This record gives sequence, structure tokens and C-alpha cells, in this order.
Amino acid sequence: MTNNRYQLKVDTYMPLDGQWQLVQCGTVFDDNAIVNYNPATVTKLSPGEASTTLSSHGKATPIRNVRTR
Repeated sequence: MTNNRYQLKVDTYMPLDGQWQLVQCGTVFDDNAIVNYNPATVTKLSPGEASTTLSSHGKATPIRNVRTR
């Protein structure tokens, strides 16, 4: 299964390290290609920027520029 890399355009609640947190815009993360995000919320960086495998729980995985409130 392939993954896509996304970057948040707006602050969004998402699971991070097993807890729901408010993740700030600019955060880059990988998620399953079958997950659909609203284009107003995220920018799809794949295939221009290769994604990595998801963590064992298979959920969205923030990978850099993670800023939470």
C-alpha cells in the first residue's frame, strides 16, 4: 500500500503519539493513499516528495515541523 505526504494549511486536531492534539499549520505528515483530505486543509506533497512507511498503528504520522498547542 502506498502512502502520500501532506502538509497542513490550517491548524487541525489529529492523533499524535497516541493522543489527539492541535497540530499547527506547516506540519508535514504521511498517511495512507486511500485517506481523502479536504484540499483547503492540506497540500499534497507526493509524488514530488517521497513518503515513508507508516508506523505500526497505521495512522497519520507527523514527520517534521510538528508544532502543537
